[in-house]
Amino acid sequence: MKRSCYIYNCNQCTVPRNWITTVGGGTNRLYYIEGGTGGYIENGKRIPFEKGKLYFLPSYSCIPTYTDETDRLSHSYVNFKLTPPIVSRKVFCIDPHKDPKTEAALLAFKEFCQPMFGTSTHKPPFTEEEEQRMTLLKSLIVYLTEQTVQADSESVLTDGTIVTALSIIHSDLAELPSVAEIAAKCYMSTDGFIRKFARIVGETPYSYIKNLKIRTALMLRAEGATATEAAIACGYSDASALLHAISENK
Repeated sequence: MKRSCYIYNCNQCTVPRNWITTVGGGTNRLYYIEGGTGGYIENGKRIPFEKGKLYFLPSYSCIPTYTDETDRLSHSYVNFKLTPPIVSRKVFCIDPHKDPKTEAALLAFKEFCQPMFGTSTHKPPFTEEEEQRMTLLKSLIVYLTEQTVQADSESVLTDGTIVTALSIIHSDLAELPSVAEIAAKCYMSTDGFIRKFARIVGETPYSYIKNLKIRTALMLRAEGATATEAAIACGYSDASALLHAISENK
């Protein structure tokens, strides 16, 4: 399966404070743990990150992550979107040093994960060298992600209908089809699609899309987009419509 990759940002850093974030908004996260103390919460349990391990947190896992103030987590990471997506509600983890190819890919990944090196609509155009590095980085991310997921492939959702629906939803929030149109693209009745989506994903497609659009807009704002730019990118008519959606969602 050929996947395309869009990078939001990547970094090498030591977390400066108690670090709590939730994977969401169509953003997957790939972490390589350098050191320090931190972890994630899955099924109500606090699970520590292990030094030297590579973690993939798919966007659908919605996993809170944290670090301890006294021993701050040091890690290389990248936020990105995959098409088609990997659908799972769990975190994947491997030891990348057990396989020479994976270890080599990891070393290149760490080298390219420089502070603030990432794609953004607000960043000046890349130089030719940056474009080449970005192309290689995307390939590395897809390779490392696939290697990590293959170690526990039974946890990946393979329901074709829902994977197709999520791919459509995450492809372009600015021009998102209606739920009925998405159902038709999945060769299902609207009512049947809504029931199946809610059973597998955990919320109705209406709720999922609304929450996704708000999270994505807030992420774009954090990356420097204006309220109007973030609103239009997520399918809202203007900034006022976005603010109204946010206030209704509280």
